[in-house]
Amino acid sequence: MPGNRPAHEHRPPPGPGTDQPGCAGALARQALHGGARPWELAARASRVSVLREAALPYMHDLHHATRQHVQLAVADGDQALLVEKISGLGAIPTVGRAGGRLPLHASGVGKAILAHSSPAVQDRIVTGALVRYTPKTLTSPDALRTALAEVRRVGHATCDEELTLGAVSCAAPVFGPRSAMVAAVSVVGPASSGALHEMAAAVRTIAHGISRALHAMPASRPVGGMSPLSHLLVGGALR
Repeated sequence: MPGNRPAHEHRPPPGPGTDQPGCAGALARQALHGGARPWELAARASRVSVLREAALPYMHDLHHATRQHVQLAVADGDQALLVEKISGLGAIPTVGRAGGRLPLHASGVGKAILAHSSPAVQDRIVTGALVRYTPKTLTSPDALRTALAEVRRVGHATCDEELTLGAVSCAAPVFGPRSAMVAAVSVVGPASSGALHEMAAAVRTIAHGISRALHAMPASRPVGGMSPLSHLLVGGALR
């Protein structure tokens, strides 16, 4: 069972990117403080639960094979929201926890999500403020567009010390019903390992397994008149 050890790819920027103690707790606080309507938050929590149920067995397999941090993220506005993580005692020290957010342009899961987002979302991020986290962060719109095209071509995204020096990650998109992108799964490890290529095949295999598990899940347990799996299609991501 995942513990509370850190499994984030970076120290998040101040403001909206600040870590939260957990997705369920964060959603509950939003309801109490008058953010989104309670039924919307309950529906979203249910969608995250469906995704986690499908993903966790595969994430554990990936963690067992790599002994590194394994993360699951979904689109959340202009960021990637980390909804699950598994860490190991021997994994590279990182900062963050489930409920934290990652930039779409400078993280493995972020690039995997952004590459399969709508053209409007891609344009907004690529032409927006591309914060430089390290000397390796992609801050050129042209360079980022090229990187996103490569993600779509090869089926996975890499982050080579673009968010935190000393840490690399590899991520692949997860597709739900009707082939809509709903999440991304990643491995985060030390830059010195030189294992990005080895990570790629494993991460793509795990992402494919999660996608198949989502397709195989019955469209039941309706929430707000729609099943959790139907809700996965809203906006092409878990919203």
